[in-house]
Amino acid sequence: MRVGIICEGITDFVILEAIVYAVIDADDCALLQPDFDRLQLRDAEQRLAPGWQGVRKFLSESAPALKVSVYDVLLIQVDASIRYLQEIQRRLSTPVDPSDDLQPLRDLVKGWAGRELPESAVVTLPREDLEAWLLASHTNRKGIEGILSPGTVLVELGVLQEKNGKPHKTEEKYRELAPALARLVKNHRKLREVRELERTTDGLRRRARAVRRAGGNNR
Repeated sequence: MRVGIICEGITDFVILEAIVYAVIDADDCALLQPDFDRLQLRDAEQRLAPGWQGVRKFLSESAPALKVSVYDVLLIQVDASIRYLQEIQRRLSTPVDPSDDLQPLRDLVKGWAGRELPESAVVTLPREDLEAWLLASHTNRKGIEGILSPGTVLVELGVLQEKNGKPHKTEEKYRELAPALARLVKNHRKLREVRELERTTDGLRRRARAVRRAGGNNR
């Protein structure tokens, strides 16, 4: 089973990849977005923006190709915190409420692909940022999804270092932290406390079952 991951950054990919391998029988996880080779070219057109803007651009430009891609699962990630941005709020179907579900944002992200998003797609919106999942896997804190800046808390706890006043995120460090998250997704009691992570793992499992029923590749 082949999995393609479309996400905000390389550290996000490291965490999402660990979750995929912990949840379904995947043969391969491919990073589709961001394309760091293209980013490093620094072309004047800036055709591939970083972060959530990069995800939006990728989906809007590549959606038709994704429908005929070789991937059995497409995992698409943006952090739920983007719903507080004015640019995003203007496009949501309902006003932002920190206690509500994320369906309006989920619908918006799907809409970035027009009507071309394939049934293989699983959209995940870590609340408020993906670092909340690391916080859940490395501490016993409650109410993880209510923390507005989980990366800052990880710095305060010494899990992450600080650089230029912000959490210092590196691929190497996130690969070191990822195994604990892989264990978390197998702990049903703790997983229930992180609703968006639980929803994501459920979505991956449902998609994997659909692939198996259709006779897809599941070596």
